[in-house]
Amino acid sequence: MIPGRTAIAHDPVAHPSASELSILLSRIDNHQKEIASLRPLDPDTLGRIVQRFRIDWNYHSNNIEGNSYDYGETKAFLLHGITAGGKPLRDSLEIKGHNEAILGPEDLIHSEMQLTEHTIREIHKKILGTEPYSISTGTPDSKLTKMVVPGRYKQEPNHVRTATGETFYFAQPSAVPAEMQELVEWCRAEDAKNELHPIILASPLHYRFVRIHPFDDGNGRMARILMNLVLMKNGFPVVIVKTEDKENYYRALRQADGQDLDAFVSYIAKQEIASQELWLRDARGESLEDVDKEIALLKASLRNPIMKKVIPRGDFIRETIELVLPPLSAYAEKTLQSFDELFNSRRVQARIRDFEGNGPDIDLENLSDVDFNKTRDVHLEFLWERSKDANLDIREIRIRLIEIIFYEGSFGIYSEVAYPESPRPYGEGLSEEEIHSLVNVWRPKILDYIRQRAKQAGYDL
Repeated sequence: MIPGRTAIAHDPVAHPSASELSILLSRIDNHQKEIASLRPLDPDTLGRIVQRFRIDWNYHSNNIEGNSYDYGETKAFLLHGITAGGKPLRDSLEIKGHNEAILGPEDLIHSEMQLTEHTIREIHKKILGTEPYSISTGTPDSKLTKMVVPGRYKQEPNHVRTATGETFYFAQPSAVPAEMQELVEWCRAEDAKNELHPIILASPLHYRFVRIHPFDDGNGRMARILMNLVLMKNGFPVVIVKTEDKENYYRALRQADGQDLDAFVSYIAKQEIASQELWLRDARGESLEDVDKEIALLKASLRNPIMKKVIPRGDFIRETIELVLPPLSAYAEKTLQSFDELFNSRRVQARIRDFEGNGPDIDLENLSDVDFNKTRDVHLEFLWERSKDANLDIREIRIRLIEIIFYEGSFGIYSEVAYPESPRPYGEGLSEEEIHSLVNVWRPKILDYIRQRAKQAGYDL
């Protein structure tokens, strides 16, 4: 028995009141009827929808667990095999494994095969790979590090400390086989009876798996995969828990720990509705990307001087520079300063250019006196000059972090990692993930260059 396990976890079938949850389930059923009416889709449309959900699922489920790949890097890796520079190899392997795991169990979805513990362990191997690896742990009953063996149930306790300093208990290692057998048998029995709404079956399966926490690593991703296997087998779009919504997700899990399982089921139901509505928009050719573009155009139009003549174009450019360059420069200063001691000087240069290619350097801390009305673009560069070690003979290293090109109602961003798929409206800055991507791509490049020069100088590295 799991220490501290709630009574509702032993009776995992949610019994919703005739309130929010029943309303949500009714909406889900209505959406599902509409989805059924649009099937079968033509192969191109279906392929596009499946690909979108697969990329979204891979990115969000891994990112919630701390994977450093952003959405664009995940998409590039899955579609083109392009790994992100400077990111841990482990993060690439996690995305690869998770992708294989959600592509693999077709037999479970399209046949009468039942979920088994063997299947669960095999999915876990796909997620984490076949090779054991070590992870750090701060659990009260284990060492600082422990070995993770994919597909093997945990050998040590993996309880966690909460924000209040209390210990949250999962199943003891010795209890895991019995707990997992009970969970699988319950799921198979309810599936065979076919009396529960798929959401009412999938959500408690997710919750009970998390409460057991049977593996040393990857339990969250496994729980979401098992939940979605139930949904997919019943013809539902997969639930994608967004990384930006993880606090609400964790809060719903905590409410389930407090014997309010309906709160967690309601949360999952809302995410299912979001997935259904996205599926329907894509099936009708009304994708969110098209809506996003329309919103961007609306924002750009509202900020365009033609629509709002009291603000000249130059003020839009100044506002964009103030939003984008200072936080980017500050993060680059902090991230790249480790190279400074190898050189006699390092300068940060921001330069604007007009349509003839001319223009001055600008001070990012004092833009009030600069006339931006004829500005075509601005770029931000870091420049290291004269290596302190004369043997290296490096006169300078110059990197261009970003170039911003200004249009009538929007701007585009160009760099080593960012090329605009569509113009951005004025008044929009960079996200923290974008800033990190723009800067971190340079660290291994600079390091490799200095290392090559050191080898040429005869250093044994």
